[in-house]
Amino acid sequence: MTGQKVRHINFHPDELLAAVAGELSPEELGVYWMICTLIYSRRKAIPNDLEWLRGKFKRGLHLRSLGAIVDGLISSGRVIEEGGELMVSRCRTELERASERALNNKRNGSKGGRPTNKNNGLENPHGYSDQNLTSNQEPVTINQEPDSAAQQERTRKDWLYRTEPDTTEPTDPAEAVVWDFDSLVVELFGAASQRISRNSLDITFARKWLDGGVSRETLRGMFRAALANRKAAGQGPVAALSYFDKRVGDMLAVAKVPAGDVGVRHSRQQGNGFVALLQEMEGE
Repeated sequence: MTGQKVRHINFHPDELLAAVAGELSPEELGVYWMICTLIYSRRKAIPNDLEWLRGKFKRGLHLRSLGAIVDGLISSGRVIEEGGELMVSRCRTELERASERALNNKRNGSKGGRPTNKNNGLENPHGYSDQNLTSNQEPVTINQEPDSAAQQERTRKDWLYRTEPDTTEPTDPAEAVVWDFDSLVVELFGAASQRISRNSLDITFARKWLDGGVSRETLRGMFRAALANRKAAGQGPVAALSYFDKRVGDMLAVAKVPAGDVGVRHSRQQGNGFVALLQEMEGE
């Protein structure tokens, strides 16, 4: 995401409060917001370089303390580490939206603005010459098939960046896993905790887990157990599915099942180590 520097980013205070209020310490929130601001300023992911990041704060911040905060933000899913860089899903969303706004403004500007509203010195409120209009004029049509790739991308963005809660269960298996997570958040924490815009990597993680042989039912059970544990501890829901990636990897590693369903009943037969891990997730 490169190009013209972003001068304006939409800010949604209620969504930020729902995600971090009561969840982050003042230090954690400061680091999180600095990471977001740097991403917006650079219009792309920032390097996961603690020395560089520490230079953005007042002198005296210990590198070890900063590292612990960044690690905590990553493990909670609020910050995503990608190839040695840090990204925040919501920042990616808002940068994409800002780029679309800038592109639309550029396109509109290249058209020269609205046509003149005068015709031979007379006012024409519609800005078009009456000589060019007839009562039997045929509508302009374009006999062109829609771009399937562009349509799919629009559909994906509509699903990710929805403007209201989604109550319809999707048919795509990976989207259904994400939908399960969002439904459980509402069930356990209330409608006020409903995510509006989804993390853009949620589907990627869900599809990876499904392709690895983990069933939707197992994932839903893991989501429920982890969210219930957080609620019992007085914590809020996690921000993204990346929070569960290590747990799913541990399940597959301990179970030693490279493919096929890794359901709860089957997995309990794989050894005490896996049972302990599963019991921890279920809060037993």
